[in-house]
Amino acid sequence: MERRGTVYVNWRPAGDEWPPSGEVQWFTSWQDDVGPVEGEDVPSVAQAVEWGVARSDRVVVIYTDGMTYWAGADPVPEDVVGRWPPGS
Repeated sequence: MERRGTVYVNWRPAGDEWPPSGEVQWFTSWQDDVGPVEGEDVPSVAQAVEWGVARSDRVVVIYTDGMTYWAGADPVPEDVVGRWPPGS
């Protein structure tokens, strides 16, 4: 598998409630210059990050705290709060 593009890890409420007060679902979106390559729903943020790192050196985690974190191998972009997991 060719490692390219950027993988986005994001969440959504498990139900219709907004703002979410309980469980969230995690999903991934692998994109390159042409558009979406692949994506899937995963049960946890850890599994979503693992999925992304297996596909790209650029992995962006949009976490439930509203912040954006970097889980990729490339240098951290300026518009990202910090490295994944938070506090690392």
